[in-house]
Amino acid sequence: MEGMARGELAQRTGLSMATIRYYEDSGILPVPERLANGYRIYSEDYLVKIPADKE
Repeated sequence: MEGMARGELAQRTGLSMATIRYYEDSGILPVPERLANGYRIYSEDYLVKIPADKE
């Protein structure tokens, strides 16, 4: 399975890992799949699912 870890998703979106975790816990983002070792793995789809920054 291809994908990225939370750190890479954070880097690519400019959000912190804590913000991504908050979005998951709040239901803003769907819970990602997990690898056999328990790590979350995010598909490229998450790059477009991240809410836009509201300035």
